[in-house]
Amino acid sequence: MTNTNTFERALRLIKAAHVAAKTIDGKGRCDDVTLCTGYAEPGYTDPDSGVIAFCNWNTISSYNNATQKRVDVDDIPNRLCAALEKIGVEIEWSDEWAVCEGCQKAVRTQADSYGWKRSYTDDDCLVCRDCVDPVAFLEELEGEENKALTFDNIDPAEHGYKKLEEEFQHGLYGGQDASPKKIAKACRKLGCTRFLFVIDDVGQFDLSFALWIHESEYDKVTAAKLDALGTKTDIDPADALKIALQNAPVATGGGDGITVTTIDVSTGTSTVKKVTAQEFIEGTAFKR
Repeated sequence: MTNTNTFERALRLIKAAHVAAKTIDGKGRCDDVTLCTGYAEPGYTDPDSGVIAFCNWNTISSYNNATQKRVDVDDIPNRLCAALEKIGVEIEWSDEWAVCEGCQKAVRTQADSYGWKRSYTDDDCLVCRDCVDPVAFLEELEGEENKALTFDNIDPAEHGYKKLEEEFQHGLYGGQDASPKKIAKACRKLGCTRFLFVIDDVGQFDLSFALWIHESEYDKVTAAKLDALGTKTDIDPADALKIALQNAPVATGGGDGITVTTIDVSTGTSTVKKVTAQEFIEGTAFKR
């Protein structure tokens, strides 16, 4: 249960920090603080206060051309973080968390372990797994090779779907070359459109998934029929990774910035580009 007093104190601290901020960026950080009332993320326990805050709590710095070094210019985010913690607010980071638009609770948007699976959907708006309508959500996943059910609290069997008794794997350990795209294409050729994928387990370099088919079309598909039509990637991801690494440039020549190499295991290719230190720090270096 949320402690109303703690929530109100947190709001006052944020307002005071906004006034005390030395820079426009500092004031902007204070405006960016998000408060929510508990976790919707599996495996997390609500703090005693019931209040969670997330933001970018790093001290604001700028680059000094004269010294060619970054210098701190506003420590208000860090000070506000410490003050909120002191009154019992749980602290998280805004690049890892978001708020469910249904229950207003926190959901993790970045992995915290190799086995992490998403517990929300964000097609139209961000909604946690507890606020999702299971029937409508499963129907949205039907026929989609680029989407899959990752929620442990929704059982397709309870909503008219049957699991094909074959486990599929995709990963980098060799032989893990099942392709959702090929499987979906095969299902359609067999006259089946009411199928969906469920991710069962996630590892550091692989995952296992299952094919579920609505009972109205279940008899159209068998593992043997799928295999005959083809369910594997054109190239084993493990082999593609090896080829891409072998072909990746060892040196990229001169120029300022940080060299970033990106591997595409679906094609066995690699791309190299230069990014600024700030792009690397902000995590935008790997965005296409």
